[in-house]
Amino acid sequence: MLNEVKSRFSSGKQIGIFVVFILTLTVSGLQNASYAQVKSRDEITITGEVVDANCYMHVGADGRGQSHKMCAQTCAKAGSPLAILTSDGTLYYPIVNPGKDPNDKLMDYIAENVEVKGKYFAQGPSSMGIMISSVEKK
Repeated sequence: MLNEVKSRFSSGKQIGIFVVFILTLTVSGLQNASYAQVKSRDEITITGEVVDANCYMHVGADGRGQSHKMCAQTCAKAGSPLAILTSDGTLYYPIVNPGKDPNDKLMDYIAENVEVKGKYFAQGPSSMGIMISSVEKK
């Protein structure tokens, strides 16, 4: 098979591009497989830090931790969304029924590491949410 590939691609550059293409497809398939394991409304448990998503997205690491706690509390009270930042960099947003405040269950845990249990929700591979049933400080 390798000889067939070599005969179709005359230069080493073309073979390199082909290899990168195949690796990209493989990695993409693995990522999609991991998302396929958990379905919306499945019960999950996540651990991470409660952050003000606005500040974290805006300034990165400076928008989290104890040094940012007072700012995050002020922003959350003004309506900025809170989220749980996991160790792999994923932000999980709290999902609530209409008319409820999504920040309510996380307000007492801003800048703290927590374990959160609840129902998982997703809209595509990068929009994660959790309908929180319990929050415990870690």
